[in-house]
Parts: sequence; C-alpha cells; structure tokens
Amino acid sequence: MQFAVSFDFVITLKDKSYKASISLDLPCGNLIEEGTSSKEITDMSAFVFKRVNL
Repeated sequence: MQFAVSFDFVITLKDKSYKASISLDLPCGNLIEEGTSSKEITDMSAFVFKRVNL
C-alpha cells in the first residue's frame, strides 16, 4: 500500500503567519512487519515559508 499526503504547515506569530506546503509519500518503512509508520522531518531547509494573511 502506497499513498501520498499533502498539507499546509502554518506558523502563526502575533501579527504574522507563514505557510509552507508539505507533500509526503507514505508509508515510509515496512508497515506490514512493524505495524506503524512514521517520518520525522528535521531538515526544514527544503520547505519555503511564505507570509500569508489569515
């Protein structure tokens, strides 16, 4: 089983908001043997945050 998921990651400060779109191909790992799948994103340099008005 393979699927893709995408979502918007929003950081909101006092008077500003920043948004980045993130797309992931899941599962990452052996879902059948492990029973769960997770992905930790530690390098945020690949994502472009744009200032938005919410």
